[in-house]
This record gives sequence, C-alpha cells and structure tokens, in this order.
Amino acid sequence: MVESLPSNGPSEKRACFRYEIGKRRDLFKSRYTLLKGAERLVDWEKARLNELFYRYPELGRAWVLKESFRDWHRGTDGSRAKERLRILVTNSKGAGS
Repeated sequence: MVESLPSNGPSEKRACFRYEIGKRRDLFKSRYTLLKGAERLVDWEKARLNELFYRYPELGRAWVLKESFRDWHRGTDGSRAKERLRILVTNSKGAGS
C-alpha cells in the first residue's frame, strides 16, 4: 500500500504511486502470457516474460514455481509422485526469500 511506505515527501509518494500503477498495468497486459505453459509460448511472449522477470524478480520466481508444478502434474506416476512433490515443496520454500 502506498501510504504505508516510508517517504521523504510528496514527490516520493507520487513516484511510488506511479510505480504501482505501472506494475499493475504490466501485469494486467501480460496475464494470459503468464498463465500459458512455457512450451506454448511464441518468441515475442518469451521476450515479454523476460522483460517482466527482469523488472519483477519475484514474479519470475513465482512463474518458475508454476512451471515446476505443471511439470510435476504432467509427468508424475504414482510411484514417484510423493518424492517429486516433496522436492517441489522444498524448493518453493526458498522461492519467497
């Protein structure tokens, strides 16, 4: 929330607000690309995602986690499911830092 950010004055609050508006616009424009599987992305969508992940590294980590879960879901047979899910959960715990 913009009001809770530390500020040195009105101009800094405006800059934070513009950043949040720009971030929201970026994410809204790219929502379908973010949901699409990596194997279905075309070149311009890959470039767009790389640009977003550069600007918002946490978003990049979340997308990689989503893709990891998709891989697990697609390629898991009953005998390996628990082990692969345990690895996925362990890796995701470090993704938030």
